[in-house]
Amino acid sequence: MKIVVTSGGFDPVHVGHIRCFKEAKKHGDRLVVILNTDEFLLRKKGFVFMPFHERKELLESFGCVDEVIPCIDEDQTVCKTLEMLKPHVFVKGGDRTIGNIPEREICERHNIAMVFDVGGGKVQSSSWLTGRLKDHFENQVIDRLHQEGHLPKHLQLKKEIAPSLIVPKMEKKTEKKVKITLKKKTAKKAVVQKKGKKK
Repeated sequence: MKIVVTSGGFDPVHVGHIRCFKEAKKHGDRLVVILNTDEFLLRKKGFVFMPFHERKELLESFGCVDEVIPCIDEDQTVCKTLEMLKPHVFVKGGDRTIGNIPEREICERHNIAMVFDVGGGKVQSSSWLTGRLKDHFENQVIDRLHQEGHLPKHLQLKKEIAPSLIVPKMEKKTEKKVKITLKKKTAKKAVVQKKGKKK
């Protein structure tokens, strides 16, 4: 039986992944997906959009996927996992090439064939999808700051420009913390005004 392996975070899974899985299955008899753990994703991008068990259940529901196993590596590769499985073929889609995958040495050592551009190239990206959600949230916060008059005058810009100026601060605070900060500032301002009237 010819074993084909592919790997990724699939956080979240999208149409490009589905096409990759379908084409990957054609290269052998059994398709095994190495799924990056939540810890892997936290080290890579700082957050997890969908937890491991949900991503695993989704992938297992696809008819072209025969098995999903967790990545056992701790160095942002799947080298140890590949060495454990020793498949016949290792496939990658998107923008991966033989020149930019760290698993090349392991594949060559164990005579694992490498196939790239599986599924028709990079047609979608999990980062693009989660990035849109992040942008949407930031624009909502900006709108609220504008409406409440808390956005500094030098940041009274168009929404498509303002995010790049305030993203660093927003990444360190949740919307709830932003609200609390604004309330404290408003309360402090009210106290100062009250003291001024007494004089």
